[in-house]
Amino acid sequence: MKEGKISLPLVSVVMITYKQADYIAQAINGVLIQEGNFDIELVIADDCSPDNTKEVVDTFFNHKKYSCIKYERHSSNKGIVQNLFWSLQQCKSKYIAICEGDDYWTDPYKLQKQVDFLEANPDYVMTFHDVKVLTKDGKLHDNFLTKLPVSWETAEDLARYGQYIQTNTVLFRNVTQNIPEIFRKYPFGDFVIELYIAQFGKIKYFDEPMSVYRYQVGIHSTLEASEQARTFHYWMLPLWIYFSKTNNKKLASIIMGRIFEYLDTVKDSEDGLLYARYLFGHLNDESFPRFLLGAQQYYKDKIPLKINDGIDRHLKNASIIYLIKVIIYKLRMVLTIKWK
Repeated sequence: MKEGKISLPLVSVVMITYKQADYIAQAINGVLIQEGNFDIELVIADDCSPDNTKEVVDTFFNHKKYSCIKYERHSSNKGIVQNLFWSLQQCKSKYIAICEGDDYWTDPYKLQKQVDFLEANPDYVMTFHDVKVLTKDGKLHDNFLTKLPVSWETAEDLARYGQYIQTNTVLFRNVTQNIPEIFRKYPFGDFVIELYIAQFGKIKYFDEPMSVYRYQVGIHSTLEASEQARTFHYWMLPLWIYFSKTNNKKLASIIMGRIFEYLDTVKDSEDGLLYARYLFGHLNDESFPRFLLGAQQYYKDKIPLKINDGIDRHLKNASIIYLIKVIIYKLRMVLTIKWK
């Protein structure tokens, strides 16, 4: 990288961390080994770690690229998602990359490859690549955590197939300064950020591992698969509300499908009852009519029931209670939910 030049860096690297003193030196070193024809900055956001993270960062003081490090230790714990969004707001560069404090980069030309592609392809907004997985026994494996779908280039692909992008592999254009508040509340912050970004262009995949994901160390990688699925799908509704409200019909339709697909998989369990109650409990007078219409569209080929003219006439001005009764009636026919 260029040194000694006072200018806005081309790439900001976001590194959020909490209680990762045992790993963060390797993460920092993976950033500092980067070679390229542009300047970078490394924004380290320490979420009030009770360990010696700061002391580890200070060990890089004599490194020739130490000046690119911007370290901030919060006075109180923000939580992983709010810390990530805080960090993004600090970035003024053209491009942003992310590497959490327990992961690390291995290819010194990773950023250069990704930047070169985006510079040459303005219709693309984000890039990602393959990754190796490091297990607790110290062994490196090919990526067994995420599967690349048949198509991956669009926001619709990301909404349809879920989180097939490992966060420590991404580099994207800085379009995150005005992310709506709803995205800041999502527990899987990396996925919604990527989904938001993908609205602005296509996604490029590099079929080469240039980083390492440390398995069963981060918060989400230690959750049971069922708990991850439950949390993930609970937050499909706020995303659907946002995209339907902003008239992004394609994304809203895909997310609606995911909501009902998940509801169908848990229909005979307590999770199904709780999820359905959650859906109806979080819809209001503005969003419920759109949700009902979306549900009707989704089930139009699955429910042998036509909406009668009376409901059509009253739909626009019906009360939320009336609409709830209508949608519950339809869902009970398909999902056999036992309502108390």
